Amino acid sequence: MNWLKRFRLLFALTYSGFLGNIAVIYYLSRGLSYGEIGLATAVGGLGFFLFEVPTGVVGDKISRKMSVIIGLSIIPVATLLLFFLRSFWVLLASELLGTLGASFVSGSFQAWLFDNLKAVGMENQFKEVWRSAQKLSLILSSATTILGGFMAQFWGFGVVIISTALLQVLTLLVAFTIP
Repeated sequence: MNWLKRFRLLFALTYSGFLGNIAVIYYLSRGLSYGEIGLATAVGGLGFFLFEVPTGVVGDKISRKMSVIIGLSIIPVATLLLFFLRSFWVLLASELLGTLGASFVSGSFQAWLFDNLKAVGMENQFKEVWRSAQKLSLILSSATTILGGFMAQFWGFGVVIISTALLQVLTLLVAFTIP
């Protein structure tokens, strides 16, 4: 598989996971209140504001690929923390770690793709490649979330969390194969 196909796959995998929006059901089942869930989610969202610039420096000064790999390495840790969810503080830690990982990935991902396209004289195809990756991502993300709902119903959320973390590790491995 050429690097461009792997890049599309990487993008789709990055935004996929069996937990998806059903995570709130899991949080409630672990005894968290609506307020705790809302607060942790909001603080996690604010993390983007706090982490975006420092993590962007890594992508701009060191390497866009390295920034993506660092982020993709942090995200499974955030997911696995949910396996031990017993309190608001564990959820908050998971949210902040997930946001930190996503911040490393966010800007560097597009720049890495553009740099690779430019290196082979295909930078004028960036929008087309990006759109096709987004379409694949939407399909895979939707499918994995639906599947995650059924997995949680039949086997419990532990299976969903572990499966999501394994998918995230696979995503990291795909990232290593792209120049």
